[in-house]
Amino acid sequence: MTDWTAYQVSFQMLAPMHIGYRKIGNLQQTRYYVPARTLWGALTAQMTREFTSAKKKDYEDIGKAIDENLRFSYFYPSEESNKLNLFPWGNTKSEFEWTFISSQMSTSIKGETKSSEDGLLHETEFILPISRNGKQVYLNGYVFEKNDNSDQIISKWKEQLSNIQLGGERGYGWGRVKVDEKTILECSEVFNFETQLNQTEDPIIKLNKDCIIMSHVRFNSEDFEGKAEMFASRKTTDGSKHGNAFEEMIYCWQPGTKISKDMGFKFVSQKLWEKP
Repeated sequence: MTDWTAYQVSFQMLAPMHIGYRKIGNLQQTRYYVPARTLWGALTAQMTREFTSAKKKDYEDIGKAIDENLRFSYFYPSEESNKLNLFPWGNTKSEFEWTFISSQMSTSIKGETKSSEDGLLHETEFILPISRNGKQVYLNGYVFEKNDNSDQIISKWKEQLSNIQLGGERGYGWGRVKVDEKTILECSEVFNFETQLNQTEDPIIKLNKDCIIMSHVRFNSEDFEGKAEMFASRKTTDGSKHGNAFEEMIYCWQPGTKISKDMGFKFVSQKLWEKP
């Protein structure tokens, strides 16, 4: 068994952020949160480029080392750096969307003529870096580190967080964030819920009946009320080809799903929650 330390992390958004979800017509929708897989992938790519020769095996080795020593929650937008005030579901969904979500129109360009292509106008949703209330937007969540982490590269994760980019459209400067290492603070609760950190293979969050899950959870037909989906994300295995491969597709309950009894969930290396 292992002991863990939980850290509260608050990213300051410096640019729009698109977390790929699905396409409806010409609209590319964004997820309204940053999945743990997205953060894991961004940190894996950054640390591989920073500390290795960035070959395919280096990406695999760094990713496995992060899996061994760190766990991540999902990260959610907020106008405050130390708490969440709106959620993208239930009776605050419409206010959340008005506050944090926008979109922009663009068109594909013909390479040889630099003119727009007919019929290729599309719209891309994104999370705003400045809310419609004129306030700075933060991404709030948690990182867990094994107390016996002795990996000299992975132990530098805090200083590398400000160098990552999250989501798509990086070529346009989207997804940039920063975090003051001094504000990464140890904590005992996660999203205000009790968390078991000692003598456990994975950190465990404990939710009460009728609470909402804050992560994708491997599908189980009992004790859940909400929406499910096949969930996958991209990963980078080549320094010149960001997001060139897909993670395993897993059938999951979506964040925002309600549980019908008191339950605990593990933060597992697959970047999901699982029932112990």
